[in-house]
Amino acid sequence: MRQLLVAQDNVIALRQLPGAQRRSVRRAAEIGEWRALSWQVYLASPNAASRQQLLWAAVLHGGPGARLCGRNALVLHGWNQELKSPYDVLIPHAAQPKRPPEWLRLHRTVREISGPAATPARTSPHVATVHAAAWADTDRAALFVVISSLQQRLTSVRHLLSSVDAMPKLRRRALIVEAAKEYADGVQSLNELDFGRWCQRFDLPVPIRQTRVRDAAGRLRALDVEFRTASGESLRLEIEGLHHLDPAQYFADITRHNDLAVVRAGMSLRVTTWHLRHEGAAFASVLRQALAF
Repeated sequence: MRQLLVAQDNVIALRQLPGAQRRSVRRAAEIGEWRALSWQVYLASPNAASRQQLLWAAVLHGGPGARLCGRNALVLHGWNQELKSPYDVLIPHAAQPKRPPEWLRLHRTVREISGPAATPARTSPHVATVHAAAWADTDRAALFVVISSLQQRLTSVRHLLSSVDAMPKLRRRALIVEAAKEYADGVQSLNELDFGRWCQRFDLPVPIRQTRVRDAAGRLRALDVEFRTASGESLRLEIEGLHHLDPAQYFADITRHNDLAVVRAGMSLRVTTWHLRHEGAAFASVLRQALAF
């Protein structure tokens, strides 16, 4: 038992123990020395479980063959977001675990459950991305999952589309496919995906996305969006989200803007996502004027 507790972050399932040790664990929970996390999973401590310990509890509750999936599996693969409840676990269709606690969601599948050799057990980053997007609270949150995972090189368009193909009843299937294909065409952030749709809404030209240029210091940079004006000049557009309000990010953006301005002929505009959402018509008018030059 000691080896299991060390390997599993102080969490253990009764099914992993012989009868005498199971009784000892239940007794320890009854007197407050241990804590029951589900009907058959226990924490060898009276303290509340950490998020990492809940990961172990989730997959152990699912039983043999269970794997973490969705958002939290993606975090374990390196996605730069935080672990949070509910914890999603994929289980074989024939499995018969008892009703899970409220912080755990079980998902049955008839497909073979596979993934990397990692602990706690989890699905691949490609499948985790697809599930996290499918189970996100909103369509916008789902788009963020897909694009940020592609940005961070946790998955690829090819792997995502292959995973979706294997799940014909997947929620948000069309949206995930669309986002992946948009990314393959040059979209590198959620803001740029929104901007492409924004251009269609206001009958503006299709933008050139992610043009790569060298700045004044010789560094290779990617422009958010670029257009060609009526005279053939370059019109660059930087799309800025809320993270640009951070002082360090704001100063870095100014430096980037200036480094590109001195080596790239043409005009340069900046717009925030807030303006695109709430004052879209006004900015569309400004952009049309710029494109007319």
